Amino acid sequence: MGRRSILVATGWVATAAIATLIGLGAIRLVGESLTGTPGGVMPAGWQPSRPGGRER
Repeated sequence: MGRRSILVATGWVATAAIATLIGLGAIRLVGESLTGTPGGVMPAGWQPSRPGGRER
């Protein structure tokens, strides 16, 4: 395996790692914006409101 092939492979691995980290960060950001909690996890006992805004 030549030096150039090793550099190409290293570049692809680095690109995939960076893309994965960006994707995980985006998922966390969207989850927080939708639910208001880190990672999009709802607090224990949380119930969605009924249509019309009346709570259960």
